[in-house]
Amino acid sequence: MRFAVFATAGTEDFNYLELRRLDAALTSSHYLHVFDGGHTIPPATVATEAIEWLEIAAMRSGRRVVDTALVDTLFATR
Repeated sequence: MRFAVFATAGTEDFNYLELRRLDAALTSSHYLHVFDGGHTIPPATVATEAIEWLEIAAMRSGRRVVDTALVDTLFATR
């Protein structure tokens, strides 16, 4: 793929195994976050993590200008 992928799946999600297989098959920049739950919107903390991860991925790929202040803030909070 030519773009980064941040996927989520609940432990009881009917798509869980499918997303695990996708995670294993992708060779591009990607991350799968598994959370406790079913086929639902991920918790707010996971959604925030996704946005932050995608921002960093965009900077790494050159699709977004590197914002050192944002990087510093994100790493300080982790």
